[in-house]
Amino acid sequence: MSCIAGINLPILRGAYDHDLAPNERSPEWGCAFEPLWAFRYLAMCKNLGFGAVRIWLCENSEGIATDGRGRLVGPMPELLESIRVLQEGARRLKLQLYWTLLDGNAWRRNGDELTGRVFGDQGEARRFGELVAAPIAATLDPKITFALEALNEPESLSSEVHGDDGLPWKTIAGSIDAIRAALHEAIPGVPVTAGSQAIFLPGLLESLDAGAPVDAVDLHVYHPDGGLPPREDLPVDIGDLPLWAGECGLSHRGDPERSEVLIHYLYNARDLGYLAAFLWKLEGDEHLVRRQQVPNARDGTVGFLLTPLGGGVQHLLATDWDGD
Repeated sequence: MSCIAGINLPILRGAYDHDLAPNERSPEWGCAFEPLWAFRYLAMCKNLGFGAVRIWLCENSEGIATDGRGRLVGPMPELLESIRVLQEGARRLKLQLYWTLLDGNAWRRNGDELTGRVFGDQGEARRFGELVAAPIAATLDPKITFALEALNEPESLSSEVHGDDGLPWKTIAGSIDAIRAALHEAIPGVPVTAGSQAIFLPGLLESLDAGAPVDAVDLHVYHPDGGLPPREDLPVDIGDLPLWAGECGLSHRGDPERSEVLIHYLYNARDLGYLAAFLWKLEGDEHLVRRQQVPNARDGTVGFLLTPLGGGVQHLLATDWDGD
């Protein structure tokens, strides 16, 4: 069967939590978004041969306006405008976009209290869904929206990972479900996910009596040889839920010079019936491209340079990959 080859573009130009909009947590940083750079990133994804791009939106509370006392107001206008720019680029390049709202890792790592409140209180989750998630979804073009991820790696908030300092899976799953309801109303037909490692699927999928709080299963996998688990080997029966891999990366044992390891993910995803596989990630010295000054450019122009890994991926997608 056909399988979409996707790429992760979580952060533009290294500006975590302020690449698309300002962040009330660090207002002095401003916003690093530039439309031309956004288009250049998407064009590079297309040039490499990918059909879909995964982008983070509100990591560490980026682009979310509050009333100054922590109460949610809505998405910042800058965030909505950045989304429109990215969509216009994707539309012209015939790319699909997979949008991630919040990042579970930011709660403990960055002290992101907003994310903790949203997934620790279903009332707050409903407010987030109504005031933030729904207006974002209403901005999206369903024709080029692959999916919406309510929360990246929900296990990073859980008591399964953090013991008594974490949140119960039932609370996290209930909050995801509340946000999903708001997204379904705002953009019907677009699946809602919460990407996770396979070992944490029982907590995510089986905590609610009403069933799974997601419309598809998104696995995050870091395997030394690009291996993916078959549907029947997952630690929980996912029934007929669509299955894809939202992060496919080299583990600490992987060799960054072996581009075929990342390509293994694509072949394995196709052979195992995954709908898509998103390689981790576009930019970085150990990834597919890196930014550097263009040689002999007097104005200091910065461009993209393919790494050996990126060149290998581009060649294999162009010559040996017959997915979408």
